[in-house]
Amino acid sequence: MQQINFRYAALEGGGIEDASLVVHPGEHVVLLGASGSGKSTLLRLLARLEQPHSGRLQVSGRVAFVQQDPQAQILGATVLEDVLFGPLNLGYLHAEAATMATTALAAVGAAHLASRLPTQLSYGELQLTALAGALAMKPDLLLLDEPYAHLDARHRQHLMQVIRELVQRGTSVIEATHAFTGLKQAQRIILLQQGRIVKQGIPTAVLRERRLLQMVGILPRVTWQQKKPTAIKTSATSPSSEPRPLLAEFKAPEHEPVRLYAGDCVAVMGPTGSGKTSLLLSLIGLDPAGLPLKSDTRTGYWQVHAKRLGILPQQPERLFWGRSIGEELLTWLPTVRDGSARHQTSDMGWVSDQLLQVGLPADVAGRHINTLSDGEKRRAALALALAGQPRLLIADDPFVGLDRPTAHVIERVLLTYVNSGGCLVFVTHQSRWPRRLAGTCIVLDKQKITYVGDCKRFYQSQERLIAAGLRALPESSAPREV
Repeated sequence: MQQINFRYAALEGGGIEDASLVVHPGEHVVLLGASGSGKSTLLRLLARLEQPHSGRLQVSGRVAFVQQDPQAQILGATVLEDVLFGPLNLGYLHAEAATMATTALAAVGAAHLASRLPTQLSYGELQLTALAGALAMKPDLLLLDEPYAHLDARHRQHLMQVIRELVQRGTSVIEATHAFTGLKQAQRIILLQQGRIVKQGIPTAVLRERRLLQMVGILPRVTWQQKKPTAIKTSATSPSSEPRPLLAEFKAPEHEPVRLYAGDCVAVMGPTGSGKTSLLLSLIGLDPAGLPLKSDTRTGYWQVHAKRLGILPQQPERLFWGRSIGEELLTWLPTVRDGSARHQTSDMGWVSDQLLQVGLPADVAGRHINTLSDGEKRRAALALALAGQPRLLIADDPFVGLDRPTAHVIERVLLTYVNSGGCLVFVTHQSRWPRRLAGTCIVLDKQKITYVGDCKRFYQSQERLIAAGLRALPESSAPREV
């Protein structure tokens, strides 16, 4: 790749500028940069999904690409059929292709998913399926876009081992990320900012430059702290001396009822595929069959009392249907405007306020959701979820795929929401956010709730953290064969 330039026609910014890069066989290279820095675009150019406008690009050998959104590349009716797709299209006979597919599924720790329907998988399981589909083609160059984003600690540990084995066998791996998982095992880090390569070198040299990492948006410039909510009570009484509105309640089999009041924050945790998203859907009645939490059974029930409910899905695009972000936000204005003189700004002024509170510039209002980076999409979706002033906010993995500065913006917004009287229930597979945000944890494993209680007490048990997917297994216990 020599002096590559590329621009998206629909955007004023974005793209790649004067990028030159050489990757050798058996080299592991990490593209490190903040959301919107051009990492995904560079991978799409290498995968030939986009064509450069100028410069010279040469890619030798077989290329496989695991995109940031695994659903975008799932084609088969079952997981095995999907992983078979690549080898069959490369001309392998069915028997040989089946062996390649089952070997790839076993390599990523997903052999048990072979007969499952993709529609039944969690996002992490979809990511493993997409990875297996790429490995089954035996690529010379493997492109990975945020490969750890939807995985729990154990699967992240295993994926690092997979990458090490591939590199040792001579496969080139180019990984795009803004996280710090697995960086030190790479041979080279390439730092990007606004489509330009600003530095490259061995990991220890690049990661030492803290000011540079802050400048490009990998590390936050300042720390921020705010009062964390206390743990909720599971008894029928209000958890504070002053009565607070009861906004939701549910009961799981063999556990005490959980009642959610204004000002509560609850983290839902568990390993990949444990049923975290199904629990959230059950709480709001969208998928009560996902877990045994039905309102008409003795073994469990769910009930939402809040009149206004906000939902932040794992895929932020699902919230949007209009031509622009501003058009979407304006649909909430009649609901929140009370007819008094309290609302003094113009309609678009109100839209700008909603965007600014999540760290987005006002000009985002005129853009379509598909023109935003992943981090911008998540912030826009949060602005939309909060625009209706919900009493209860259900957020499915609100921090996934975000660089640290953006994640801190989301953290500040969510804590402000809770401390102003909102109730937050959020899913995560990352260890830091329940400790920083939540008073109470709900932990699932194999579609069953295994723990409900105080977060501080939960974090005191190493075994519980490993079972919840928040800590990796000791190295001696981790899977080795790939």
